Amino acid sequence: MPAGPIKKTKLDGAEEKQLVRLICESLDITDAADFRQWVTTGLRKLFPHGMLICGAVQVASRGRANLLSVDFPLEYIQAIEKREGAFNCPTLMAWFTNPRPQFFAPDGNPSRRKPWPPEFNQFDLRNVASHGVMDAQRRSASYFSFSQIPETLTARHAYLLQLLAPHLHQAYVKVTQDTRLAGGVAVGKDEPALSAQEITLLHWITQAKTNWEIARILDRNQHTVKHEVSAILAKLNVATRLQAATKAVDLGLVAR
Repeated sequence: MPAGPIKKTKLDGAEEKQLVRLICESLDITDAADFRQWVTTGLRKLFPHGMLICGAVQVASRGRANLLSVDFPLEYIQAIEKREGAFNCPTLMAWFTNPRPQFFAPDGNPSRRKPWPPEFNQFDLRNVASHGVMDAQRRSASYFSFSQIPETLTARHAYLLQLLAPHLHQAYVKVTQDTRLAGGVAVGKDEPALSAQEITLLHWITQAKTNWEIARILDRNQHTVKHEVSAILAKLNVATRLQAATKAVDLGLVAR
């Protein structure tokens, strides 16, 4: 649901200093590691949360690119991603319709609350607050979604999101201009970015699953999986599945 009327919530002196420091520190961000450090230190002090996911979004297609995450379960993105590359995220769809801070909380007003998406429970995405920056033509946007916010969501959170969104956008754009991202993990400029679907395949490759087993798990055609695995090996510039698994772990694309 939208945050409601945005009320200007006065920050106290300490919070104002935190905000100014946060903005100044954002100017020093050069890569994804800097961005995550900035989020987990300064940003969480001013805007407490457990997870953050952000990305570039094409409004017409609902397609996304260059995901950058902080402590966020990327399996959620894989769960809601459609085959054509778009995805169905309730907070994002609401923000497209009404580009102001959006809240999604299971303890909201039952008379106004939309059904709680099962994926939110599956991946523990409670107390979600989202906002972004859209271009003047309303064709593309950068979008930021915070989860596991410890307090009840109020107009104060909406006000803070409005203050923070432009600086989040500038930091995100600076990172993604210089670094391509794979599954929310920064990789070198010579490494290709992998889709969420390819990250999923890599996960099962690291679990030593065969193409046949992966096809059964994902309800896919075995020959299609074989072709996609070959494409992944080529993108990672490796010759074997073992090499792909090792490189994927080294790059942080999948967990050990």
